[in-house]
Amino acid sequence: MSVTRINRFTSEEGMAADLHEALRAIVPLVEASGGCLSSRLMRNTDFAREFGIQEERASVEAHRTSLERVPPETFAIVMPTLAGRHVPRR
Repeated sequence: MSVTRINRFTSEEGMAADLHEALRAIVPLVEASGGCLSSRLMRNTDFAREFGIQEERASVEAHRTSLERVPPETFAIVMPTLAGRHVPRR
């Protein structure tokens, strides 16, 4: 059974463009990981600092292992742009 996950991100004030670029760099890594059926990057049209990545995976396990494909240095680029400094679970 496939699973869908929607990951929400809110940038710090003045950092929306930086967060958008960082998330655009992550999407191909997500898509290249095993079990990815689809993914897309979205931006809230009413609140431009908010983004989402919707991903459909073949299984829960495929989602868990997908984070292993994103290098820590990529997360390091994203982290300073986030409001509240959300830390992804591994």
